[in-house]
Amino acid sequence: MAHLFCELFVRLRSVGLTDGSSCSMPLTQFDLGDALGLTNIHVNRTLRKMRARGLIVLRSRTRTIPNFKAIQRIALFGPDYLHLSGEDAIARTRPSTGIAGAR
Repeated sequence: MAHLFCELFVRLRSVGLTDGSSCSMPLTQFDLGDALGLTNIHVNRTLRKMRARGLIVLRSRTRTIPNFKAIQRIALFGPDYLHLSGEDAIARTRPSTGIAGAR
């Protein structure tokens, strides 16, 4: 799930659809479970753990990733396979926020 969140964030950021470290999250827990082959109970528990660790904040269908490097490390996520072109696209995969440690 962490990998999916990283990928969605990077894809949205590369086309300018993020706001700092936040982006739209219209997917429900059922949608996440369906996409990842997980039960609703497992999705709920995983989201709860991710929130408790400060990896994500979900509010009003908006997902915030306060520390992208932390969730990226946990997910073993690297954006190279997305084939973003140019330095500008790569730079946009590194969200900058005013939050300490978010870079």
